[in-house]
Formats: sequence, structure tokens, C-alpha cells
Amino acid sequence: MEMMDIRDFKNEFIDSCRSELLRSGAPELEIEERVVSKAQAGRLTGLCFRAPDSLCAPTLYVEDFYRMYADGHELEDLGREAVDAVIRGLGCGETVPADDFDIRECTDRLRARLIGSDVNSDLLETTPHLRVCDDLALIAYMVSGDFRALVTTELLSEAGMDPDELIEAALACSSEHERPVLYDLTDAVESEPDERQNLLREDASCPVHGRMFVLSNTDLFWGAGVLFYPGIMPALHRVLGGDFYVIPSSVHELILVPADTGDPAHLAEVLHSANRTVVSEEDILAFRLYLCCSGELVPA
Repeated sequence: MEMMDIRDFKNEFIDSCRSELLRSGAPELEIEERVVSKAQAGRLTGLCFRAPDSLCAPTLYVEDFYRMYADGHELEDLGREAVDAVIRGLGCGETVPADDFDIRECTDRLRARLIGSDVNSDLLETTPHLRVCDDLALIAYMVSGDFRALVTTELLSEAGMDPDELIEAALACSSEHERPVLYDLTDAVESEPDERQNLLREDASCPVHGRMFVLSNTDLFWGAGVLFYPGIMPALHRVLGGDFYVIPSSVHELILVPADTGDPAHLAEVLHSANRTVVSEEDILAFRLYLCCSGELVPA
């Protein structure tokens, strides 16, 4: 059978999902199609599975399933997999009634994310954010079970909050639920996760002078924003012995180098080379080297 293009696939995939919803006994879920601006991935075709009178709407992306279809997966299997994932998610996640939803009462669900502002310019037009160093921005997500929902300008307006207040709350909550870690780079590469020493712990031994370090969260996922957690910059200055360079290696982690041992020209070339050859496009954070000087992040 000839392979469908993505437009035909989308229509067939939606029909398959609707059939699976009937089969699974969840016909009340409505599928809403919309163009979604996703951090680092640009504009995607999102399918929102919405239950009546609920704000919780898991979103699946047609492009993700089209790639699986192109790899040889059967359309019916993909529809079944999609619906099963949605039903599991809604079953384990906490449903939030739309009429009662208030960000101020759900701040424990907020999470902060650091993204590149240039590659996400379309997203930032409708997303409350805090710019840092011109080409970086902090945004916020709400979490519910396994699902993530971007906090949009519309949602924030309904809550009566301003962007600075939102990001501050998201950073504080992230620092509690996505704890910061600082590893010696060699230790991070060569050791098992449970064998690595988190240098931010008070009982950690002093790092070897002159090495490179990895800053992230315990999951090593969307951890670049850790740099802006409350109290983190002073802690890093203490551990690293002063100012330090920041290599924005990806949205998941940062590489830190003590300023008195790093060559900025060499570090900038390392960053550009990694972005060209190692880091996937959706994980690229920035192409500029930074310096954390006296608690402030500035271009190097």
C-alpha cells in the first residue's frame, strides 16, 4: 500500500482514534484539533482529548505518530496506542474542573522551563515569560499526572497574575520537586547515577580545581532552568570558587567552568561545535557563551 502523506494520515489517524474511543467505552472524550506552538519544536498539529467540563486535556502530536507510521507501524495500532495512553493518563492524573481552576491555588503544579527566545519567538507571542540575557526566556508549565500544559497569556490573565509572579512561583516549585544537582563532568559521564556526588550537598567534598561541571535537575530533563532557582547562583559561586562560564549545552543541562580556568574563545567553539554535531535540534538552547559574574548572568 502506498504511504500516505501527513495530511491524509492526520484524517485517518483521527478517525482511528475516534473508533478506539468508542471501543474503549470513553466516547465522551472529544478530540479537538489545533496548531500548537511547542517549545523547541515549533508549530505542531495537536490533538487535544478533552473530557466534558474539565480543563485537563492531554495533547498528542500528529507529527510524532506520523514518524512512527513512516517507520512501519500500522495505523490501527497507532490509534489504539494513542487512546490507551490518553485513558491511562486521565485515569492517573487529577482532573481539574474548569470552573474551579485557579493558578494561585495550584502553584505546587507549576514547573519552570528555560528556552531559547530566538527559536521560540512564535511561542513567546502568546506565552507569559521572563527574558534573561536577551536570547533566553523562562516559561511555566502546569503538571497533572503525566501530562504538561503550557501556561498561556489567556490562562494567566484569568488568574490575575503577572508574568514575573508566575515565573517566580514556577521556579520556587521546581526547586522543590525537580531538585538541583551539580556533578563533576567526568563523574557524570563515567559513573552510574547513584554513584555521582551532588556537589551542592553540604557534605560534598570539594571539587577538583579547573574541571568542568554539569548543572541540571535530578531527572536530567529540562534542567537548564536550575540556574535560576532561588539561592542557586550564590551556592554555585561558593562551590566553584567565584565567577564561572556557562555553556548552554541543551535545554536539559548546562556546563559550568570556573572563570579563572576557562578560555572563553575555546568554550564558545565547543558550544557551536556541539550544537552543530551532537545536540538534537529540539534540545538546542542557545549559541552564546555566558558568564555568571557576582550573581548575574551576562554574555561572555
